Amino acid sequence: MTRVRWWPFRQESDTESGRAATTTVVATTGVRLLAASVVLVPSAVLLVRLGEPFAMSAMASTAAIVLHSPNRYRRRPAVIAICYAVGLALTVPISLTAVFTPMSGLVASTIAAVLIVASPLGRVHPPTACIPLAITTAPSAGVLLNGWLAFAAVAAAVLVGLWLLTFTLRRI
Repeated sequence: MTRVRWWPFRQESDTESGRAATTTVVATTGVRLLAASVVLVPSAVLLVRLGEPFAMSAMASTAAIVLHSPNRYRRRPAVIAICYAVGLALTVPISLTAVFTPMSGLVASTIAAVLIVASPLGRVHPPTACIPLAITTAPSAGVLLNGWLAFAAVAAAVLVGLWLLTFTLRRI
């Protein structure tokens, strides 16, 4: 029996093993689908009601990374949480400048995204680059800060939910 490593699945040359590998792929995909639905669907509904549908991009990307390697996230959940916190710390002041200056919110968000992508933060957890694009416009500083607080709360809930799910997902 010859094994060939093709990303992301092992291809077996023997049909018996091939069926087992296919069954495993289907089962783990089903488990990931259920886990992602449990965490992301309620978050998406809440963010749409808050008027921030694009805020889901960072969280969905993080969920994909976590659900494909739950053991790594279970051992070191603080790494992703710190990336989100630093991403917010960079983004919020830059987006506030758009409220007080003639700069558009999208330009300010792009500047924050460029800083995140160029920094080590973008290498450690690439979905952090999606954070600045979550909220690009607001009529006032108070509305903008409330939007960022809502984003931070939902992101924290998603990260906690993913961390709790990793304990139930032993080997996927």
